[in-house]
Amino acid sequence: MPELPEVQTTVDELKKEILGVSFLDFWYDWKKSVKNLSPEEFKKKIKGEKILDISRRAKLLVFKLTNNKLLLAHQKMTGHFLVGNWKYYPRAKRKWQSTDIGHLQDKVNDYIHLMFWLDDGRQLAFSDLRKFGWVAFYENITLEDIPEIASLGPEPLDENFTPNILEKRLKKTSRPIKQAIMDPKIIVGIGNIYADESLFLAQIHPLTPANKLSDQKIRKLFWAIQKTLKTAIKYKGTTILSGAEEYRLPSGERGNYQDKTQVYHRENQPCSRCSSKIKRIKIGQRSAHFCPKCQKNSS
Repeated sequence: MPELPEVQTTVDELKKEILGVSFLDFWYDWKKSVKNLSPEEFKKKIKGEKILDISRRAKLLVFKLTNNKLLLAHQKMTGHFLVGNWKYYPRAKRKWQSTDIGHLQDKVNDYIHLMFWLDDGRQLAFSDLRKFGWVAFYENITLEDIPEIASLGPEPLDENFTPNILEKRLKKTSRPIKQAIMDPKIIVGIGNIYADESLFLAQIHPLTPANKLSDQKIRKLFWAIQKTLKTAIKYKGTTILSGAEEYRLPSGERGNYQDKTQVYHRENQPCSRCSSKIKRIKIGQRSAHFCPKCQKNSS
């Protein structure tokens, strides 16, 4: 977490809030949160620059700024951007405290390690419990030349992405299909949640070798991936209720797709198709949830 739907939701919500505003100042308390230059240099580079556009590539947020500058951000496991108003209390346990009544005051939104002041009077905060998330700065470079982006596979919701492209990429690996579709060099943006949900919708067992899928199954998987991701975006992503590690929208609110999942986190619950009990197995270091009857292992 976050995966493609959560990142896309963040992009969509931020575009409603901060397009056209400029950065006035920057604060940090975790040096590693700024990736490719010092935080002080980062601050100098973005100060006064206006946000012209916000987009997504894989699980990365891309802020297009004036003067051919780019701010790249990866939220990693527990990071999320928030828009609002905060006050700083250096001696308090919660150093940044929201002055906006509502979800921004939820504990999960308290782990603020980056703060941007905006010229409309508000702030853009980055809360990240585990401190794995980061921002990076680039200028006078095309997006595809950035190292974090150059090796990425195709976007599953791009209009140029086709079943044939997916087939060519899957035929090159004998790994279990669950692992293959989570590999960003094969296809981007799909993590544990949406891999499980897509494979259930396509009725494919997660251990099936990727290069053994029939053309028909690959077409069905292509459709399932797109349908799953679009539905998750419609419900503004998935918030697994896990305390301080919850994904949140820039408003501080939860996503709602967790109420729509068919197999993920539903071990031993009845399948919505056949009433068999959902099973969970380990593939590599990750869990896979599936219906043993609807997703038979034919490998």
